[in-house]
Amino acid sequence: MLDEYTTDICENWASYANYNHTVKRRLWVMWDPGVFNFDILEDSDQFIHGDVKFRNSPQLFSLTFVYARNGGIQRRPLWEAIRNISQTTTHPWAVLGDFNVVRSDDERFEGANLIQANTDDFNECLFNCALAKLRSVGHSFSWSNNSSAEKLKLRRLDMCLVNEEWLCSFPISIDNFKNPGPSDHSPILIQLDNKEISNSKRPFRFHMMWLEDLSLFEVVEKAWAIKIKGNPRFRVIKKLKEVKRSIKEWNNNIFGLCSAGAFFEPASILLRHLAFSLVLEN
Repeated sequence: MLDEYTTDICENWASYANYNHTVKRRLWVMWDPGVFNFDILEDSDQFIHGDVKFRNSPQLFSLTFVYARNGGIQRRPLWEAIRNISQTTTHPWAVLGDFNVVRSDDERFEGANLIQANTDDFNECLFNCALAKLRSVGHSFSWSNNSSAEKLKLRRLDMCLVNEEWLCSFPISIDNFKNPGPSDHSPILIQLDNKEISNSKRPFRFHMMWLEDLSLFEVVEKAWAIKIKGNPRFRVIKKLKEVKRSIKEWNNNIFGLCSAGAFFEPASILLRHLAFSLVLEN
């Protein structure tokens, strides 16, 4: 039956569905074999994972397509599977799809209250796997109940998460959330080479690998120790800017690795905690 649909949609395209794990065929993946190969490595009722290689390029990367279950307990096998994949993946990797959970309260509008345990499970998985959200454009919320204004509910359930190797290989890649059309979800278009971004100033990004070099902490401590006059908020902002400038200089002149790499929220939070602890100690 899947072949009938794929023929109607895109003739001569290859396809794969997770039939072996669910009769509802919750995930379908389609690709043009004339452009690239998609080698399926693993799947379940909630994901399909494999390696992608373009025919005209030696570049190899991994994709994990996700359609998570509705219940928090039902999603836990998915988080465990993603953790296992992260331990064996050494090249660029993106995990994308419908995760059916938000990362924080600001990724929802109206409706039932946030279930913190479910959000914590998701965020713990992202932290353990060193996955960060890819830079996004388009719609801020990816799901809507398509209801009237007084009953409208919005969520950021769909996203593309990437590892550091991905952002080193595709530093200007973005995900573009398009208009949903008849669906209640916005389709995600992953753009590996975005001209608008490539011609603009790149944002500061923090590397997890930097934390392995102890000299980084000396750089942060020295940058944070500068004397700034003004109110407390102004001083903190100026000190953080000085920390960022010093880290960029340290990376370019000493560490020298992949200056367009991945920004990971847990690492940035750790760095800020370190900076604030220096203030308290002083």
